[in-house]
Amino acid sequence: MNSNNAKTPLRDPLIGFAKCEVRSAKCEVRSAKCEVRSAKCEVRSAKCEVRSAKCEVRSAKCEVRSAKCEVRSAKCEVRSAKCEVRSAKCKCEVRSAKCEVRSAKVQSAKCKVRSAKCEVRSAKSTGFLNMCSHNVVSTGCNKSPLCILCYFKMNDVIDNPADCEVRSVIRFLNARHLKPAEIYRQLKEVYGDTVMNERNVRKWCEMFNNGRTNVHDETRPGRPSLITEDLKTKVNDRILQDRRTSLDELHIAFPDISRSLLGEIVSQHLGYHKICSTATE
Repeated sequence: MNSNNAKTPLRDPLIGFAKCEVRSAKCEVRSAKCEVRSAKCEVRSAKCEVRSAKCEVRSAKCEVRSAKCEVRSAKCEVRSAKCEVRSAKCKCEVRSAKCEVRSAKVQSAKCKVRSAKCEVRSAKSTGFLNMCSHNVVSTGCNKSPLCILCYFKMNDVIDNPADCEVRSVIRFLNARHLKPAEIYRQLKEVYGDTVMNERNVRKWCEMFNNGRTNVHDETRPGRPSLITEDLKTKVNDRILQDRRTSLDELHIAFPDISRSLLGEIVSQHLGYHKICSTATE
């Protein structure tokens, strides 16, 4: 019995318990280290997520910038298109202005030619031009045989003269520095009582003094005038048949023409101022 006890020493239970505690402590330490490692991994993963989120934000900002650049480029293209349209419009306006200037020059030249022709015709028809100096009556104007204002050698009154003819004569007499009253008197002697009234003679003298050279009516936009030379001739013939003709009788004779238009023809174009508005018994 004593020999067996000497070979196998007895174990202390406290030592085994301490070892177990040491082992359990080591396990706890290991588990704590694992938790720390897992926490570090979570932190790293969180950092990675933050970095990825930042990358996404940066990519979104880049997309926004690219979209803004595209918008700016589109605006630049629109502006360039507008500039091209404006330049095209300016070119068209310049061309239209040049065309208008050319047409105005052509029209003015044509009007000058027409007025010159009308002056020549009026001078020939009224018998004002006496090329021989011995036919000119001496009235203090002996510079040339074309001084047609020196003497009116007229046997008959010219009926129904053209408006441009009368205006050409007014322009010529006005250029000779005659007064409107004298011009009207001479026109009345040559063309009769149906010639332009004195008020219109004064108006045309003022226009010629202000620089007007065209003796024709200017073209007006809108509806064309109903007053024609043929209509004025017919109304004048009707009045000459009966001097006591009234506006009502003229309206009956010309039912297609309004009473106001007949009054305008009689007073302004034919120069009659003493015509009855209604028929007298």
